[in-house]
Amino acid sequence: MRFLPLAHGSALLQRAMVDGIRLWEFSPIDVGILVGVAVGYLALGYVVFQYATRRARRLGVLGDY
Repeated sequence: MRFLPLAHGSALLQRAMVDGIRLWEFSPIDVGILVGVAVGYLALGYVVFQYATRRARRLGVLGDY
């Protein structure tokens, strides 16, 4: 569940709000997982967007604006 896009960040935010934990008080592993998941999903989204753009151009359905 930690590697879903918003699950781990939401859990950390809940811990911060309920328990009053500050960002630097979280374990480096928790923050690393949070950053790693964010970078991973950003990279995956970029790759999918580039693929879709190339395919749309190849099919001629991408208009010029």
